[in-house]
Amino acid sequence: MDSKKSSLYESILENLGDGLVVVNNSLKILLFNQKAEELTCISRFYTENAPLNDVFISNPWLSNIVENVLKKGYTVSDYS
Repeated sequence: MDSKKSSLYESILENLGDGLVVVNNSLKILLFNQKAEELTCISRFYTENAPLNDVFISNPWLSNIVENVLKKGYTVSDYS
């Protein structure tokens, strides 16, 4: 992918109206956008490459949902 497209995608993800947290298969945070910062009151500098469980230590249910999505293929709407 060229840098112009990459920059465009980065800008779109950063400026979404919804909070976006992207994790890898090891549940390490890869992306924590501006709205996620606003909604959680957690700085993205704290979250970069941090384990999801460490960042959301007071909300272990969140980590459980994400883990099930990755392992079992459930979607978040399946928990509604």
